[in-house]
Amino acid sequence: DGTGTVVDNDTDDDGVCDADEVVGCQDNTACNYNSNATDADACTYTSDPCDTCSGATDGTGTVVDNDSDDDGVCDANEIVGCEDNTACNYNAAATDAGTCVYATGPCDTCSGATDGTGTVIDNDTDDDGVCDADEIVGCQDNTACNYNAAATDDGTCTYVDGICETCAAGSIVDNDTDDDGVCDADEIPGCQDDTACNYNSAATDDDSSCEYPVGICDTCSGATDGTGTVVDNDTDDDGVCDADEVTGCTDATACNYDSTPTTDTDNTLCTYTVDACDTCSGATDGTGTVIDNDADDDGTCDDVDGCPNDPAKTAPGVCGCGNVDVDVDSDGVCDDNDLCTDPLANNYQSPGGEECESCPNAPIFDSIYYTMAATTLSSADGAIALDISGNAADTLFLTGINGAPDYTITLPDDLNDIQAGYYIARIQDSDGCWGVADTSVGGTTLQQPAIQLEVIIPFTLCCSGCGNNDIDADGLCDEDDNCTDQRATNFDDSANGACIIPGCTDSNFTEYDAAATQDDGSCATAVVEGCTDPAYDEYDPSANTDDGSCLTSSCDTDADSDGLCDDVDLCWFTGACNYDYNTYGNVACIVPDAGACETCSGGVAVGDNTPPTVLAVTWPEDYTTANVCGFGTCDAAIAANSANAGIPTGVTWDDDCGVFQNSQTSTDGPQYDIVTDDSPACSWECNGYSFDRTWTITATDNAGNTATQTHVQTITVTVPEAP
Repeated sequence: DGTGTVVDNDTDDDGVCDADEVVGCQDNTACNYNSNATDADACTYTSDPCDTCSGATDGTGTVVDNDSDDDGVCDANEIVGCEDNTACNYNAAATDAGTCVYATGPCDTCSGATDGTGTVIDNDTDDDGVCDADEIVGCQDNTACNYNAAATDDGTCTYVDGICETCAAGSIVDNDTDDDGVCDADEIPGCQDDTACNYNSAATDDDSSCEYPVGICDTCSGATDGTGTVVDNDTDDDGVCDADEVTGCTDATACNYDSTPTTDTDNTLCTYTVDACDTCSGATDGTGTVIDNDADDDGTCDDVDGCPNDPAKTAPGVCGCGNVDVDVDSDGVCDDNDLCTDPLANNYQSPGGEECESCPNAPIFDSIYYTMAATTLSSADGAIALDISGNAADTLFLTGINGAPDYTITLPDDLNDIQAGYYIARIQDSDGCWGVADTSVGGTTLQQPAIQLEVIIPFTLCCSGCGNNDIDADGLCDEDDNCTDQRATNFDDSANGACIIPGCTDSNFTEYDAAATQDDGSCATAVVEGCTDPAYDEYDPSANTDDGSCLTSSCDTDADSDGLCDDVDLCWFTGACNYDYNTYGNVACIVPDAGACETCSGGVAVGDNTPPTVLAVTWPEDYTTANVCGFGTCDAAIAANSANAGIPTGVTWDDDCGVFQNSQTSTDGPQYDIVTDDSPACSWECNGYSFDRTWTITATDNAGNTATQTHVQTITVTVPEAP
C-alpha cells in the first residue's frame, strides 16, 4: 500500500546481522576468551601466582586454583611429611603435615635422618627390657658349672656327666683319667682279657698281667677273679692230650684208618666198603666212615642216578623223582600230589598243591601309577602308588619287562625305591587270593584270573643330553623318541619308528585294547551287554559288560535293606560285620564273638587287644634285717625278719573284656601271679650290704591280653664290717 520501509538488521553496523551476533570476551589472554565472539563482554583473569586457565576458547574457560590450601605453595610443589623435629621421621622440607613416628621404648633411638627417611632404631633386640649395649651373655642355668648370676642373655652352659665329673670354680673337673666310665677312686687293676687264665671280671684297668695257655693241651683253671692259672693236660708231654690218648684201626685200606702215630693198633675196629657204590669218607684220623652212594639201593650209583632216592626211577621225567609222570594242569605238581587241577580256580597252578579255593573277598586292583620318576635309567629312586578296594592286599608282585628287575613287596611297605622301567603288577591277599578287576556274580572270584596292570616308571635325567625326560626308560629322550610306550614291541628299537603294540583291536570283544596297533589274535570273549548286578530285577547272568540297564530292584523281603533280596542274600543279619552287600559283596556272615570281646572293623571281626590296667596295689616296703652276727648267716637274718618283707596286697585291675578277679578269691577268671627275683643272692662270696627283691604282678584278661606291674624292694643286711 506504499507504506513499506527498509528494516536494518545490523544495529551496530559491524557487518554481522543482529541474529548472528555472539556476545563474549574477546581478549585472548583472559581465561574465558571466546574466539567466536562478535560483540565484547566481560573477561575473567588469573589473580594468584598458582592460578592457571582451564584452556577452553569457546567462552566456557575458567580460572583453575592450583593452591588448594592457600598456603602460597602450588599444589604440584607441595611435600607431605612429618613437620615435628622431635620425631624420628622428621622432614625439614615438608610443606604439608604427614604422620610422625616417635621413639617410645626405653632403649629406642632415632636414626638421625631429617629428610623423612628416618626410622626408630630398636636397641633391645630380644625385648627383655635390657638395652643391647648393656646385655651380658652367659650361662643362666644355676645347675651348670659355669652359671653366671649376672647374665641377661643365655649363653653356653657346661654340665658334669653325672658319673665322675665335679664342678670347681666354674670349671668341670674330670675324675676319670682314662675315660672308661669308672671313677679314678674306684679303679681295680688286673687282667681284662676273658680268654686269659687269670682273667679278673672285676678289673677296670688292664695291668698287662694276663697269662695264656701255651701248650696244645693247656687249659685254664676257670677262676674269673684274677686267681686263675694255666693247667697242663699232657702229663707225658707226647703232644697228645691226656683225654685224647686212644687205640684204633691202623689198616690204611679201612675207611676208619687212623694214621696218628700215637694211636695203638686194634684192627678189630676197622670198617670196609661192601657194595660197588660204597666209598670211604677220606678221613685218616680214625673218624672215617663208609659212604653209601646208592641211597635208593637200586644198583645205580647216586652220581649217575637222576632220581637217587626213587628206586623206580633213574631220571626225573615230567613230574620229577618220586612222582608218577602226570601233571594235567602243568603247575609242576604231579596229579598224585596235586589237590587242585581245576583251571577255573585261581590257585590251580600253585606249586604247593593246595585244594581248589574260591576267593569271596579278593582285593579289587583298581590302578597302579608312578608318583615320582627315577633320576636315571639305573637308579632305584622312583615311587609308585596303588588304588585297591574291597579286601586288603598283603603282597605286590612287580615283574620287570625289557630288562627291568622283579620286586616282591610286602604291603604296605615303602614304595619309593623302584628302578626306572616297565612292569607288570599283580597283588595278593593273606589268603593267597589274587587281586581282580571286579568280583564276579555272588562275590566269588573262582572263575577270574588275577588282573595284571602295567606301570612305567620314567627317569628324568636323559643320558643323551637332549632333554630332561625319558618316560619309557629306553635311553632316548622324549623329544626325539617316536615311540614312548613300553608295551610296544619296538619301544627301544634304534630305528625309532612308530609304536607297534600287539593286542585285540576289535571292540566287540572283552579283550579289546584301545592302545593296540597290531591285532595278535587275542580277541576271544565276545561282549555280552546287560545288567550285571544281581540286586536288580533286570540282572542277566550271561552278561559280562554292564550297559546301564539295571533299573528296578524289588524284593518281598530285604531284612538288612542293602538292596539284595533275602532269598539270594547270603548275609542279611544286621548284627554281622559284613551284612551290607553294597560294601562287602554277597558273602557269608561274619559275626563277632561277644564272649571274646570281638568288635566289627572293616567288615571283619576284630578281637580285643587292650591289656588290663592296674587301679591299685600296695607294695611291700623296704626293710633292714637285725645284725647278721646274731643269726650266723644272711639267710637266717632275712628269715627272722620275713614279717617285714610282706607281699603285694590290695591288687585291683580294670579291663573292658570281662571282670578281673583277684587270684586269691577266684581261680576261673583272669588272675595275677606274684614272682620274686632276689639279685644278687645273699652269700658271703658276693654279699653286698643290701640287695633288691623285684616283685612282679601279671594280669591276663579273657581275651588273653597280658599286663604287668613291677616294684623293686630293697632289703638291707646289717653286718658289723665288710665281709
